[in-house]
Amino acid sequence: MALGEIVSRSVNRLVSRAHLPRRLAETPGDRLLLHVSDTPYEIYGFLRVLIRRLQPAIIVHTGDLVDDMKLEYDVQKTQRYAKRAAELIRVFEESPAADIYITAGNHDDPDVLQSLLRRSLLLPAGLHPIANRKVWIDHYGDVRSARAEWDLFGHERTPPSGPTDQGLRLNGLTHANVIDVSVSWVYHVEYPMDVDRYRRLERSTRGM
Repeated sequence: MALGEIVSRSVNRLVSRAHLPRRLAETPGDRLLLHVSDTPYEIYGFLRVLIRRLQPAIIVHTGDLVDDMKLEYDVQKTQRYAKRAAELIRVFEESPAADIYITAGNHDDPDVLQSLLRRSLLLPAGLHPIANRKVWIDHYGDVRSARAEWDLFGHERTPPSGPTDQGLRLNGLTHANVIDVSVSWVYHVEYPMDVDRYRRLERSTRGM
C-alpha cells in the first residue's frame, strides 16, 4: 500500500469518514452490495455518508441494528430502541438501494423491526437468493450446512472474513463489506476507530 494511501486511510478513520479505495470509489453503485452488522447509534452518521458515497444497489444488515443498546438484557429500553432503529432504517430506505435485507440479532426485537419496515425485508436466518447468488444470511457465524457463495454474518469477531471450501465468509462486525456483484470482488471498509467503545463492550472476543 502506497504511503499516501496509508495516510488517507488513517486520517479518514480519525475523523470517522470511510476510506474508499480508488477502484471502489469509481465502481457504479448499481453493481454494489453493502453488508454491515452490529451497528451502534453513534456510527449512523458514518453509515449515512458511506451509503451516499457508494449508492449501493443492495444493503444487507445482519443484526443488532442498535448495538449500543443491549436489548437482550434490558427490555425496558424497547421504546428507545425502536426510535433509534427507525432512524437507521430510514437511512437505508431513503437510499437508492433497490433491495434492503435485514435479519434480527440477539439484541433486536423482530416484531419492532417488522413494524418499522416500509420497503425493506426482514429475513429469517438461512439461504436466500440475492444478486443471482446463493447467499447465507445470519447474525451468527456458525458452521453452515448449506453451500453458499457468500456467507454474511456478524455478532462477534470470529470467525474472520475469508475464503472457505464452500465460498466466501464475510464478517460484518469487524468491517463493512462491499461486494462488486458483477465480478464478486470484495472490499473491506473500516468502521470508525471508536466503534467497539460505542458498542459498550471492551475489546474482546465476547459476543456482541
